[in-house]
Amino acid sequence: MIEEALNTVLEANSAVVALVSGRIYPVLAPEPPQYPFIAYTLASETNYSAMGTDAGTLRRRYQFDCYDKTATGASNLADAVKAALLRYRGTVNYTGGSTVIRDIFALGQVDLFDFEARKFKRAVDFDVVYDG
Repeated sequence: MIEEALNTVLEANSAVVALVSGRIYPVLAPEPPQYPFIAYTLASETNYSAMGTDAGTLRRRYQFDCYDKTATGASNLADAVKAALLRYRGTVNYTGGSTVIRDIFALGQVDLFDFEARKFKRAVDFDVVYDG
């Protein structure tokens, strides 16, 4: 599954691991969260078709939310995520299977502030092209 593959790529990156030490979550972090952490969500999916057949290649847009107690910390974590994922290509093996990632493109980023938690977040968006 692509989510396991993305998680595996991030957990194999020493800069990401040094910052979050395994705190990478689909959608939501457990309460109360330990900072810093990454929460990612699927934003959209497109199927590729060719000559009337399904090519088996998918394109998904994911948002990786990088949370920390400071703006600098959130920015540094987003930079590490971007460095780990940007233009990544290859077969990713994980428990239960493998996924071929064709390419990962950075789309953009935005800074946000969680007023209720009084914490900082930088959201980084990627297009992920892979074999489904």
